Amino acid sequence: MLDEISTIILKTIDTKGRAIRPETRFADDLGADYLDLAEIEMALEDKYRIDILTDRTVMYSKTVGDLLKAVEARVKNKK
Repeated sequence: MLDEISTIILKTIDTKGRAIRPETRFADDLGADYLDLAEIEMALEDKYRIDILTDRTVMYSKTVGDLLKAVEARVKNKK
């Protein structure tokens, strides 16, 4: 799932060649702003058919790893 989330991030944010790892920080390492995070959130909802806008999962995720855990939990709970 990390690879899929990384692909979404790479399509949304110009990472300037930086690798996407679980410890990668959205704001500090990637320079992501609120609109970038909102786009990532919508793309994740579409990809995994989950609703995460209601709890602002992406907005409160500091790292890619935080987001990965939250999405994995949502997908697991959906089943």
